[in-house]
Amino acid sequence: MKIDLHTHILPRDWPDLRERYSCGGFVRMEHVGTGCARITIDGKLFREDPADRNTRDQLSRLAGILDGWERLAAVYEDYLQDVVGEEGPVTIEVLRTLASIYHARLEDVDGAKSCYKRLLTIDANDEIAFVNLERLLTRAERWKDLLDTWREAADSSLDLERKKALLFKQAGVQEVELSDVDASVDLYRAVLDVDSYDARTIAELDRTYIAQKSWTGL
Repeated sequence: MKIDLHTHILPRDWPDLRERYSCGGFVRMEHVGTGCARITIDGKLFREDPADRNTRDQLSRLAGILDGWERLAAVYEDYLQDVVGEEGPVTIEVLRTLASIYHARLEDVDGAKSCYKRLLTIDANDEIAFVNLERLLTRAERWKDLLDTWREAADSSLDLERKKALLFKQAGVQEVELSDVDASVDLYRAVLDVDSYDARTIAELDRTYIAQKSWTGL
């Protein structure tokens, strides 16, 4: 028996040939430590078994070591495009992971927003996705997007307390952030359409009318 032992010596910074030549199938080497590297082909390790949490954990670890979050996000995006309409548990997990990468690692508001919105399309009661989307848009001061999110949630909610809370939040943003008092008043009135005895809303309307010297509204 003849055994061939040999070593390939490659530079540390290997170019992304897929990006350079606009086609896939190239081998990619990623260093993971002294004398160690990982070889993939178009993210094949991940795509072979996306249900494997250990695989995703390893990819995240590599992205952290190599600052390769953009590349990892691209791998997850490719996978999600392939499974449109197949909204099972694995898709949801990958969406959560990708949302976290966009939100916390890349600070990509539009990317994270798209993931959270897709999660809410799958399950409108996904409170984790909803709260994270609120935080994302509030921090980015994307008031129109935030108002649209609250409006859609209020329109689809059968929970009257939740509907009231969402309308109240919209009124606050219209008044404080957008300086649109008329829109704010309309939203407070919408709360009273749901619950005509809501004390907090009545107090806010009184305050607004007095500040605007709109005595007819009192």
